[in-house]
Amino acid sequence: MVAVPARGGVTMGVEEEFLLVDTADGRPVGGCDDVLDADRRRHRPGHGPGAGQELQRELLASMVETASGVCTDLARLRAELTVSRARLAEAAGKSGVRPLASGTAPMAAPARTVSPTRHYRQMARLYGRLTDETETCGCHVHVGVPDREAAVAVLNHLRPWLPVLLALSANSPYHQGVDTGHASWRTLVLSRWPTHQIPPYFESAGHYDRTVAELRQAGVLPARATNAYWFARPSYRLPTVEVRVADVTPSVDEAVL
Repeated sequence: MVAVPARGGVTMGVEEEFLLVDTADGRPVGGCDDVLDADRRRHRPGHGPGAGQELQRELLASMVETASGVCTDLARLRAELTVSRARLAEAAGKSGVRPLASGTAPMAAPARTVSPTRHYRQMARLYGRLTDETETCGCHVHVGVPDREAAVAVLNHLRPWLPVLLALSANSPYHQGVDTGHASWRTLVLSRWPTHQIPPYFESAGHYDRTVAELRQAGVLPARATNAYWFARPSYRLPTVEVRVADVTPSVDEAVL
């Protein structure tokens, strides 16, 4: 999923992360690959409803991410998110599990498995126990901007508003069978990770890139990382700003908001 500026308007796209849970007791289960396989059998790339959308692996095998196509208005975005959630629910049902839109797992999982990709395995080696304890799901909103310099300028202006966006989206009060007393326990879980916070002020795109490179060289980020985990950031490849502070929301309308 990408979002690039349209002539005379703003483009946007949304990635939503979901837990996969047992239909009987609501505990997370590592069924990601089965769900992806079921979706591929039903939706060939480039064909059928939601052809511009994807289901993707996430950090743990008990999580799946959906990605909308590029949208130019909120009505289109609502339609895309409705289709992607229905598509995920269908694939999960065929795999005997259920998707859950919650920022953290309300019930404890018996075990967690890191997704078998090179990037996620590298993260597991670098961050150890943090990796399998981070069963968290967010809503990532991408908005097109003219270029990376504009993206950094937008990021700097957006920083003070990130707590407001979190307050509007908070959806993770329960964790492993306990009411945490926090509206967004996901935010506290992620705070243990390096750079999972409000980003610092950057003078330019070059300043941003140098900072990420220094974090990587210092071993704070994986050696192959192209970006940090801040709650908002410019894209490494495209002229977009990605807002990552929100918990995954219970409904499509809340995601559109």
